[in-house]
Amino acid sequence: MLRIQVKRRPRKLKGVLIGSGSGPTERIKYLQYKVNRLIRDERIEGREDRIHEIRGYAEQLLNLAIQNGDSHKPTMIMATNWLKEKELVYKLFQVLAPRYENYTTAFTTVHRLPANYPSTGLYQAVTHILRLFHIKETNLDF
Repeated sequence: MLRIQVKRRPRKLKGVLIGSGSGPTERIKYLQYKVNRLIRDERIEGREDRIHEIRGYAEQLLNLAIQNGDSHKPTMIMATNWLKEKELVYKLFQVLAPRYENYTTAFTTVHRLPANYPSTGLYQAVTHILRLFHIKETNLDF
């Protein structure tokens, strides 16, 4: 179960310039590219409408990786289809999934960036995968 609300209908993304044209295939290519960057860098910036959609796909990948693990064939197929680099699939299952297996809230956050004036009315946003900081207990007796 996802910990964020995801719209079931795809958003209208205009101006996707990855390949030679636009349409559903270019939309999927764009989303794959951005999800790859989010998993690799654990932080991306972009237009707010696109960032919210990318967040949903990244949350779904992380959620399936935590629930099923890398031994579940449909989950592995989905991960290899979305993450084009082998090291990102490894990072998803071996680094991120164990990090968030006991996490109770969403794995990513979205923050709106300040607007640049004069602006076009499109807000920029940043999303990042939350990092858990573990504080080691140390003996401070002197």
